[in-house]
Amino acid sequence: MKRHALFIIAIVLVLATLSCGGSTEETPEKVDPITATVAAPGESVTEPPQVTQPIVEPTTSPTTAPTIPPPIAPTIPPTATPTIAPTIAPMGFSRSNPFPGTEVVSVPNWDVQVLETKRGADAWTDIQAANSYNEPAPEGMEYLMVKIHVKCTYNDSDEHSISGYDFYVTGDKAILYTTGMASVVKPEPELDATLFSGGETEGWSVYLVGQGEGNLILVFDESWSFDEDAKRYIALDPGASINIPSDLNAIAASETGMHRSSPIPFNEKLVTEDWEMTILEVVRGEAAWNLVLEANRYNEPPADGYEYIALKLQVRNIGTVDDSSSIDGYSFNITGSSNILHDLPSIVEPEPALDIDLYPGGEYDGWVVFQSIIGETNLMLAFQESWTFDDDEVRYLAVDEGASLEVPTDLINIASTDIGKERNNPASMSEKVTTDNWEISIVEVIRGDEAWNMALAANQYNDPPEDGFEYIAVKAYVHNISTEDVATNVSDFDFNTTGSDGVLHDVPSVVDPDPAFNVTLYPDGEYEGWMILQVGVGETEIKIVFDPLFEFSDESKRFISLEP
Repeated sequence: MKRHALFIIAIVLVLATLSCGGSTEETPEKVDPITATVAAPGESVTEPPQVTQPIVEPTTSPTTAPTIPPPIAPTIPPTATPTIAPTIAPMGFSRSNPFPGTEVVSVPNWDVQVLETKRGADAWTDIQAANSYNEPAPEGMEYLMVKIHVKCTYNDSDEHSISGYDFYVTGDKAILYTTGMASVVKPEPELDATLFSGGETEGWSVYLVGQGEGNLILVFDESWSFDEDAKRYIALDPGASINIPSDLNAIAASETGMHRSSPIPFNEKLVTEDWEMTILEVVRGEAAWNLVLEANRYNEPPADGYEYIALKLQVRNIGTVDDSSSIDGYSFNITGSSNILHDLPSIVEPEPALDIDLYPGGEYDGWVVFQSIIGETNLMLAFQESWTFDDDEVRYLAVDEGASLEVPTDLINIASTDIGKERNNPASMSEKVTTDNWEISIVEVIRGDEAWNMALAANQYNDPPEDGFEYIAVKAYVHNISTEDVATNVSDFDFNTTGSDGVLHDVPSVVDPDPAFNVTLYPDGEYEGWMILQVGVGETEIKIVFDPLFEFSDESKRFISLEP
């Protein structure tokens, strides 16, 4: 900046000098101090020449001085438009860009090479030769055999197992096929070994895939590994590549089906953030029991007062993240006019059972079986993704035409009471205790050897009571009086016992007699069931303590005497 200032001053001096030379006009009132003549020592001062025009003021016009350019603003590149192609994942990290087949590829802690594949009739010939009791592939499916060579590259001295259960297959149907889905004796050598670092092995893994399904890809996802970034993809078909369907981005979750009062109508589609589903078929009563019995002759009939309901569902993964998601019967319950949320029974379900892993766009039809009270009306399916505990995520699909359930308005008139709030002043067996959410009463009490016999009849592997203790069997009644339309569980874990010893006794680890006191109820739901508790031998003044497990205050705690 100093150099610029000096340069400008010099220009001004030159201009002023040029202006003064040759002028004959009168001297102006002012003399520019810059242009005034200064006498040398010993000389007189000469009057400055007269100026006939105004003194030219300094100017910074482009004609007389260098132009100082303004600071140059940084150039901002244009914003990328949606037309720019998405970033391609590195090779082997996605279905769209898998490793090429037959090459040795390094995956986390292993080197893997696909040596050979057999499919269809060729695969079935080898599988049948491996064991004559192996069954042919189901209709619409075919066997796929993959021979895999692996080398352990763990940087440690531990042993590491590898088998077909560490490898999966997927294709155009966007289904994740496991080797466990092919229930056959596998041809030798089977891929199943335990290796130290540097160890190598090879063997066959067998899968069921869609008949004629294209773009087959081997998926490596090591069992017991919780590294989400360790999954790798290897092409089995030359040039195999699978992209997420673009139409999934336009699918929005439906706003209906969020309450029992307005479930998705029967035969209509439920749409959540990640799933589409429709009930295709309903089989109930004796016909459902026949389906269950055909699925496995060791399946037990429904409990007394209950009947089977078999539902065939169509599900579709509509997520937009390129990873598989699982769905099975444990994502569903059924409820109806009883206001009981019925769990899945412990049975082998008809084939194809609803138990599948799907990539985005994958679709599957499968059976799921429930028990409900005989003749129960207003049946509806409750869907909640596994490991999700947010009640706002539950969606309802009508099983019965026109199914709809409301919270009774008269529940608001039931008020909590103080009966049984004090240990020294418990409620009697004939009294009903009332909290904000529950009505509880005791129906029957059995103690000692008879209670132990009940426990033994419930399950032959139940242990006898601990030394110094005896069992006490309690049949209790419960009524959900909450006004919030949410299903809440109540079980024997919400109860303890105490007595004259002044000790709070925990619930023993036994299977309770049927019907067991373990139920999930919506508002106005009622239930009776048995629980096995324990008390000291000969202990008196026995009281049952109701203390809901997931209520973190003593407001609901109640004491009920179990003695007349």
